[in-house]
Amino acid sequence: MKLIALIPAYRPDAQLQLLAQSLLDHDFTAIVVVNDGSESEYNAIFENLSNIFNVDVLKHAINLGKGAALKSGINHICGKWDDDTGIITVDADGQHKADDIINVAQELSQNRQNLILGCRRFSGEIPFRSRFGNASTRFLLKLAHGINLTDTQTGLRGMSAELATKFLRIRANRYNFELDMLLDVKKIGVEIKEIPIETIYLNNNKSSHFNPVFDSARIYFSLFRFSLASLFAALIDNLIFIVLFSFGSSILASQAGSRAIVMIINYLMVKKLVFHSEELNKIAIPKYVMTVVVLGTISYGLIIAASEFLSLPVILAKIIVETIIFVSSFLVQRSLIFKEERD
Repeated sequence: MKLIALIPAYRPDAQLQLLAQSLLDHDFTAIVVVNDGSESEYNAIFENLSNIFNVDVLKHAINLGKGAALKSGINHICGKWDDDTGIITVDADGQHKADDIINVAQELSQNRQNLILGCRRFSGEIPFRSRFGNASTRFLLKLAHGINLTDTQTGLRGMSAELATKFLRIRANRYNFELDMLLDVKKIGVEIKEIPIETIYLNNNKSSHFNPVFDSARIYFSLFRFSLASLFAALIDNLIFIVLFSFGSSILASQAGSRAIVMIINYLMVKKLVFHSEELNKIAIPKYVMTVVVLGTISYGLIIAASEFLSLPVILAKIIVETIIFVSSFLVQRSLIFKEERD
């Protein structure tokens, strides 16, 4: 397997040249560096890189984002080299040691069908934004999609050229691109393998161009975009319940009426939009209906208990209970009812 290191670079320092040369000295076939719109003061660094044999330097006229730089590099590599090629993505900010990059490359050579992640241990003194960002994304990724990883935001990743081409269809262009990669491999049934790497943060990670507000928002939107359909259905359910109850229907009639209507809407949305399921309707529908009936019964009992024993207004009790039921319903549907498509 030919090994190509792909390095998206925005305002890098001169150490990038040393890293590139070190990787070439350790049997990497080539290095592809993508200048993602760095200012002219960084031209000398990229010119020095381009003068190294087997280093290709690509350039974006403006800063398009890490995801866009990775896609440009992947497209270049897949167009220049054949399928028997492994791509190792590496950050340009000095967080990845040559030894760790080589270890990821060796793991990929032995497990070409997998996505290899170089995962930081997050031990010792870690910048708060890095520790918090990884912990929260780990939790949400496991909750929403059942993906349990040590390090969700690592930029050190190994993949075959064949797998990498699938990522070119991802629309995200910034840091959320790397999260979408994880969602894509889950969808197509590719196994993720983690190997430990050293955790390095230079100068409290000041060289990172990750914006903790805007980039985190993009990541979390990507994480929950599929589950928004279920949330939309839950809002419809509550609105129908409020209308029916306000016009004199009993709690039972309001609950049954709202759940019957929203059941059809929710099923149509979640099967393809949320879980990308290939499960046959004749198999999925009975399981789905049973889940709705069971959770609806539980919901009805909790609403009655909250309104009678806790003296909560019925509509408030409905909203509180349905919030709890929503999470439970999502997990049941993800784990037991719908199977994701496999390409």
